[in-house]
Amino acid sequence: LTATEMLFLQEICSVAATNIDSTLKYGKNLKILANLQTLYDINQELANLNDFKDLTRKTLRSAVQAMGAQKANLMLLNRSTGKLEIKLVDGDIPEATKAGINCGDIQTKAFSIGEGNAGMAAKERRPIRVNHRSRIPQVGRNPVHCILSVPLLYGDEVIGVMNMTNKVNPIDPKHPLAPRTLDPLGLFTETDSQLALGLADQAAVNLHKARLYDAAVTDRLTGLKNTRYFDERMAKHLADVASSGGTVTLAITDLDHFKKFNDTWGHKVGDLVLSETAKRLKALAVSIPGAMAFRYGGEEFCLLFRNMTMDEAREHMDGWRIEIENMGLTHDDNDLNVTVSIGLSEYPTHCDRPEDLFITADAALYRAKGGGRNCIVCVDATQLKIEAA
Repeated sequence: LTATEMLFLQEICSVAATNIDSTLKYGKNLKILANLQTLYDINQELANLNDFKDLTRKTLRSAVQAMGAQKANLMLLNRSTGKLEIKLVDGDIPEATKAGINCGDIQTKAFSIGEGNAGMAAKERRPIRVNHRSRIPQVGRNPVHCILSVPLLYGDEVIGVMNMTNKVNPIDPKHPLAPRTLDPLGLFTETDSQLALGLADQAAVNLHKARLYDAAVTDRLTGLKNTRYFDERMAKHLADVASSGGTVTLAITDLDHFKKFNDTWGHKVGDLVLSETAKRLKALAVSIPGAMAFRYGGEEFCLLFRNMTMDEAREHMDGWRIEIENMGLTHDDNDLNVTVSIGLSEYPTHCDRPEDLFITADAALYRAKGGGRNCIVCVDATQLKIEAA
């Protein structure tokens, strides 16, 4: 090549390099703008959520979708043990396994700070990504081709870690509900790390807010949600029925002769009875999809059933009534005999106005206590009647 030709080629290469650089920067800027829009959209969606479980669930689901991940889990730091514990999983996971982990029935491995990818992210307080399968310990049935772990930081405090594993092929824009398939060659990029870090920052702030709210609506003695939360959830259930149909059944229950019980045994023993009663009511609620248990105040508890008939609810509550009667608590070698009375009502079947649901269930409870206690009273369309204990 002549000197003139060399100079010409250098000029062409210089122009090409400038154009390539501009194109890459343009693409990168578009990706940054897309990520900012994603963060904004997710934050708007989560801004009004206070329920801790709902918030963590939606946060993780948003991360899975935004990152194009196959699976994800959210770990929270247990202050007592100093270990990271999986509290929630999402993504391409069998529903039974997902439900078991998310409700605590299936125990998973806890990680110390510095242990594994998640532990290193918590220790170094930065995203840790590994894109080589050979460098990732394979502990489950399904292979992990790549992993991204991001710490959740609130101020200087590590509160947890969000982990995402494997990439999936993009969803067809024309078919957004189409199944996504595993991409074994997919990699988590630096851009993914930055987006995940933004999601983690949002999650940390929102989870801190949700924890404060959760503490405000949780009864310390029993661990059940309190009156404030009961009023919110019942209003939400009733509004859902008004807009989309279905039913809400309310059970109000009261420990029989509890004042006399406290006078006889003292408030410490009374607190024990309240805790044990609440524990069994919470277990009942957990076993029924859509049910929630609350401590309404004193020795009074409530349980909300969504889309369950009053007869079905009565069967559940009667089983619980018998369980309380046979609890077998003792104090100083003395048997503590405890019974409960229960009132039930169903909206809109047995009351015309939403505000009458609590009134009618409470009236049923009053009749149960007046009818000998240790029984259930159900409201029907025309009258209150005592069901045999």
